[in-house]
Amino acid sequence: MRSLVLGVLIAVSVSGCVSFAGRNVHADPRTVFPELRPFDASRALPGKPPTRENLVGMWYRRELGVADPLFGNRRPFFASWLLLKADGTYDLVYQAVLGSRARNDPRFTGIDVRESGKFSIAAGVLSLDPESTRAVEVRGGQRSRRQLATEPREHVARVDGGYLHLGGPCASYQLEPICSDANAVWAALRWGPARSLDDIPEL
Repeated sequence: MRSLVLGVLIAVSVSGCVSFAGRNVHADPRTVFPELRPFDASRALPGKPPTRENLVGMWYRRELGVADPLFGNRRPFFASWLLLKADGTYDLVYQAVLGSRARNDPRFTGIDVRESGKFSIAAGVLSLDPESTRAVEVRGGQRSRRQLATEPREHVARVDGGYLHLGGPCASYQLEPICSDANAVWAALRWGPARSLDDIPEL
């Protein structure tokens, strides 16, 4: 019995992918999100080109603002959730909060973007073809909703254990400083439990 359990543990650690109740879950002991960094096509991303089966599921990244111990201010907060579905469609949620994180603070400024469309993967390139992109913006306590122009995007994609590495352009709604400084960025998204992105509360 002990040898059977040991064999299962070895198989799990070698494969980097565990199957629970028929669902593949990317197992990875790493928990730190690498920071966004500039990307150019000459740079090889870690991991292997994914198949559609590798990609189906939910991927996310977040950069949590840290409280300043002296003044109590928070650095900006950024988060993205990308749900790739077996039928070739996807949902994406992007949130950014600048300044105060307290929603009743007039300095609270943020954006919440909800995007839906179709995706495809070929030769290690993930293509996102949005059909609807809508945003909620909050400035000085005032909320506004609007439709955004759709922006088809292509990203070099590699799966490395529990991470999906994407190299390509930022969407125009992204507020990370690197998005205005670099033509393309390298983002690492972590595998997460599949869920409806409608469950993520709006800002």
